[in-house]
Amino acid sequence: MHDKIREKTDRQSIISVKSDQLRQDFTNFALPNTNITGNSNNLNMYLMKKSIYFFLTIAIFYSTRVNSQELKLDDILGKYYTTVGVDKMKEWQTVSTFGKANFQGTDYPFHIYMKRPGKIRIEVEIQNMKMVQAFDGQVGWSVVPWSGSTAPQVMTADETKVIKDQADFEGSLYNWKEKGHKAELIGKEDVDGSPVYHIKVTKANGDIDDLFLDAENYVILKGTA
Repeated sequence: MHDKIREKTDRQSIISVKSDQLRQDFTNFALPNTNITGNSNNLNMYLMKKSIYFFLTIAIFYSTRVNSQELKLDDILGKYYTTVGVDKMKEWQTVSTFGKANFQGTDYPFHIYMKRPGKIRIEVEIQNMKMVQAFDGQVGWSVVPWSGSTAPQVMTADETKVIKDQADFEGSLYNWKEKGHKAELIGKEDVDGSPVYHIKVTKANGDIDDLFLDAENYVILKGTA
């Protein structure tokens, strides 16, 4: 009987010691370099206030961690491929795109022609003159009227690299592994009030595309290269 009472007392002592140790550990964590004086009620009140901030911080941390884990690159890209109709695009042999590009408040009409495999022609009207850039799959050339010549000029190596990249029908996100690119999901961000997924593509040639996909419609809202 005495042994049982002693054992119970020992357990209570251990629990008390552990409780005091946990309390001290929390104090050291929540109140670094702070000395608490006064009665135990003041300490309890102080710790209670600090614990609220502590657990809110923990909750925010794990909430952020869970949201981050929910952002899966393959799932996002799969929805993007479905939205833009990549399977249909693979059947296309030619594409013609036209529109206007706005630069410093001025609209510049453009027309882009693309043809498989890897051919492209870009025409931009600037001040009633037409600038042309083209890539035939091997050689890039351009016509820049305001340079004083309307004859086609062979592009430099850097210019050719850029226009060759533009000739990719499906863009850098499709089959990025097969193309030797690296795709990385940076996270969820905001672009002009719209939630987007930020995907960074490091291409095989070293260039980087930052693409921002609408988190609801899975279309590219913004891209920088």
